[in-house]
Amino acid sequence: MYDVAIIGAGITGTFIARELSKFDIKIALIDKETDIANGTTKANSAIIHAGYDAKPDTLKGKLNGLGNTMFDQVCKELDVHFKRVGSFVIASNEEEMESIKELYARGLKNNIPDMKILFQEKVRAMEPNINEAVIGALYAPTAGIISPWELAVALAENAADNGVEIKLENCVTGIDKKTDNFLVHTNNGEMETKYIINCAGVYADKINEMVGSKTFEINARKGQYNILDKSAGNIVNHVIFQAPTKLGKGVLV
Repeated sequence: MYDVAIIGAGITGTFIARELSKFDIKIALIDKETDIANGTTKANSAIIHAGYDAKPDTLKGKLNGLGNTMFDQVCKELDVHFKRVGSFVIASNEEEMESIKELYARGLKNNIPDMKILFQEKVRAMEPNINEAVIGALYAPTAGIISPWELAVALAENAADNGVEIKLENCVTGIDKKTDNFLVHTNNGEMETKYIINCAGVYADKINEMVGSKTFEINARKGQYNILDKSAGNIVNHVIFQAPTKLGKGVLV
């Protein structure tokens, strides 16, 4: 019997597996895919956010900024490249300037350090290729970029070195709640575990429903990436976001 079964071997599941592997417990890391980070993780934007966007007084608001500060040490330990390039949220009109002022206020409540609201001249000095219509920006220097799959693989390898059993191509098909443990059914058999940690990404609601009532639903959205040649890497110097609207966060670079 396992002490903990982690369902989902993306960035969240591998981080948890590595952390729990520091303790003397038996852990299984389960994923339906053929490799680590083959789900949501492989398609994210590779940005380590500063943490100003999360609503204050929420768990996400508390942990975003705290998690950001941990990446330098984690990446040093795992020999994974991480670069703090900083981020801009740009505004092209007064309405968008009000929006980034609201983000700045959120960031202050979330204790995000060193943020600044910049105006056109300073923005263009830091980003010479930015659109001339931009009149200002929220600058957050603690934002960074990283390879999410490289980090997830490094986390999984470290966890495996510490004794975590990685079970790929194991799709969870059902979970039975027993008196003191759980019986997890997969396409490759069954396993018993005392605890389950649900890290199943966009399928987390389906895993949740296997052991309880339908308490939340994930409605996934598709985005689109345009990948430029490496020779275009110096067109921008920072991560650049549009000011958010009711329809979404727009294009990011």
